[in-house]
Amino acid sequence: MLDIFKLHNELISAACTSGNENGIAKVIATYAKDLCDEITQDVLGNLICHKKGKGKRIMCAAHMDAIGLMVRCIDEQGFVRVYPIGGHYPYELLNTRVRVKNVCGIVRLSKAAENMGKTGKEIGYDDIYVDIGAADKNDALKHLNIGDSLLFEGTARKLAGSRVMAPYADDLIGCVMLLCALEQAQKSPNDVWAVFTVQEELGCRGAKTSAYAIDPDIAVAVDVTTAGDCPSENERYNPAELGAGPALKIVDSTVYCSQGLNLLLENIAKAENIPVQKEILRGGGTDTGEIILSRDGVASTCISIVTRNIHMPVEIYDLDDVAHGAALLAALLCAKF
Repeated sequence: MLDIFKLHNELISAACTSGNENGIAKVIATYAKDLCDEITQDVLGNLICHKKGKGKRIMCAAHMDAIGLMVRCIDEQGFVRVYPIGGHYPYELLNTRVRVKNVCGIVRLSKAAENMGKTGKEIGYDDIYVDIGAADKNDALKHLNIGDSLLFEGTARKLAGSRVMAPYADDLIGCVMLLCALEQAQKSPNDVWAVFTVQEELGCRGAKTSAYAIDPDIAVAVDVTTAGDCPSENERYNPAELGAGPALKIVDSTVYCSQGLNLLLENIAKAENIPVQKEILRGGGTDTGEIILSRDGVASTCISIVTRNIHMPVEIYDLDDVAHGAALLAALLCAKF
């Protein structure tokens, strides 16, 4: 049986930014190959795992790309200026450790911006830089080049109880959950398409093309959602909390999910004694928003893992929520329609 914590750590070590997902796809494929009948990779890079069945055509999607930074230029002193890959607030990146190839660095605020009195959201990408310890530009170029991707440095660490802190819970823990669901759904009578999508952080691009190709009857995305149970968040923004089970998305800024599919999942959860909660997200979006609009429309929803500090290197989630989410998704895949 797959170990959620260990597998998440393995995927973190192979994390890739949007548009460069081949490395993480290879790692996921090593686990998926024994859980499905065939694996293909489309032109965009989506990893498509097909478990054949005669029932409903069900698509499940978890995005395997990660946010990060791109090397934009290197000055004569060897300091690295960056371009965002995915959504960041630059001020939240300050003093964050990052890695590129075989070298680490730290994000710092330029003195010019500090002297201008810039604070919080006034800080832009022109105000920050990455210090990799290089002596000068030529030294820096021995370790990285223009266009290289920088990722958060770190591994998954266990906290109190069943809580875990890690970079890239979004959405590598969703990839873990999807693999666990496939493992538990080996007797599914349905035609299951598990897609590990690309470029979600750039606009759910992989979900759009893969959903069009698969043309599913129903679809479930697996992603994270904000937590309303800590001082840094607001419960009025999203009522979901860690440890209360996976959250069934009702709405976010890109989608109003299928009420019928959510009701089906609630009934399955009740029958299987799986705790679930509801997600109302006023901002953001997931692959669900593109899948639901594919062709003439797809009954779609999202099973979300409640996560604190999303898009930071210290995301916090609950292992039990992931286990319950996998069990719920597996039960859906095994349902007879």
